[in-house]
Amino acid sequence: MVSVIKEENIVQINNDIEVVITSYNQKSMIYEAVHSLCRQTIRPKRMIIVDDGSTDQTSMNILHEIEADKKLSIPVQVIRQPNSGVSAARNAGIRETESPLVLVLDGDDNLEPSFIEEVSNILYENPSMIAASSWLQTFGVLEASVRPQGGNVSSFLSRNCCPATHMFRRVAWKQCGGYDETMRGGFEDWDFFLSMLEAVQGTYIGI
Repeated sequence: MVSVIKEENIVQINNDIEVVITSYNQKSMIYEAVHSLCRQTIRPKRMIIVDDGSTDQTSMNILHEIEADKKLSIPVQVIRQPNSGVSAARNAGIRETESPLVLVLDGDDNLEPSFIEEVSNILYENPSMIAASSWLQTFGVLEASVRPQGGNVSSFLSRNCCPATHMFRRVAWKQCGGYDETMRGGFEDWDFFLSMLEAVQGTYIGI
């Protein structure tokens, strides 16, 4: 069995935050996301991994290992469903959450240790902000720094101004109806941001 986590000193758990990770044939890359959550300066209440119909045996075995690992510093729940696309996978995970703030990320994401602390503080300090994220560094095939600016509904009409990895208010997800599960060819995050901004008037997304 592969050791998932080497624990580090943790400041506290924030019961206001839960995390949804979507995974499809992610293999060992899922460890990146899990490890980066467990080394946050403020940890979430729980992480929910949604396996969107993985067919790769290695990926499925790794999820079983994570699910059974009693050394994880964050409670984990794994949901398995037939392959339905990332929008359906995210909605499935979010429906299981109870906390007012939800962080969504992909199985190959790697968060900086202060991500949850800093992004949640932005939301706490700005009641009109329905979602927030940060700049990001892509790696792998494309190495680049991406610096989105966020904004209101007008800002998002011409381009997507927020990364797919973001934290949002669960009430806004519920009010807009969640991710559009018919969108399986991309741009589902952009559509989700627009849906939230249109459903909850006078709000904006921060970076």
